[in-house]
Amino acid sequence: TKSLIKVNGGVNDKKYPARQNGKLTKTYSCWSHMFTRCYDEKFHESRPNYAECSVGEDFKLFSSFSDWCVEQKGFFLEGTQLDKDLLYPKNKVYSGETCCFIPRNVNNFLTFSTPKNDLPVGVYYNKYANKYHVQVNSGEGKSLHIGYYTSVDDAVSEYTTSKNNVAKKLAEKYRNILDEKVIDALLNFDV
Repeated sequence: TKSLIKVNGGVNDKKYPARQNGKLTKTYSCWSHMFTRCYDEKFHESRPNYAECSVGEDFKLFSSFSDWCVEQKGFFLEGTQLDKDLLYPKNKVYSGETCCFIPRNVNNFLTFSTPKNDLPVGVYYNKYANKYHVQVNSGEGKSLHIGYYTSVDDAVSEYTTSKNNVAKKLAEKYRNILDEKVIDALLNFDV
């Protein structure tokens, strides 16, 4: 029998290979990186938002995770990533119920930059214009300039509307490619 290999609290039961042709498989790479994000203290130094995350029991055994992956629409697409919080915002647990595969650009779109100068997310003060500048991630790797506003409230309102609209555009773009639950989450996305 093959011996089990422990990986940061997970167990590779060796039912499936971790490597093919000398390279890590997508499944194994996703699985091991998930444990790194949740349990590696060095990783948490640069990404403290993952310090409270954990892996659900159903994902701790590599073969169980692998079986789940190959059943997911979007897993076999180039550039998709494992996501834990699109379906359940602010979720901290990686599990079969909470996770999905989404394109990198969608995952980046969902990431919020750290607010500066105590301003809300997406709002920046432009001292030259003496106004609040709003921009959102386009979901295509670029920032979209939304406009300049005299009040923070107006800027936040425009940011929210624009971010929600981009999510809907992404849902339409990927409608026939990604899982229906991903499309529903994007259509119902609300900052």
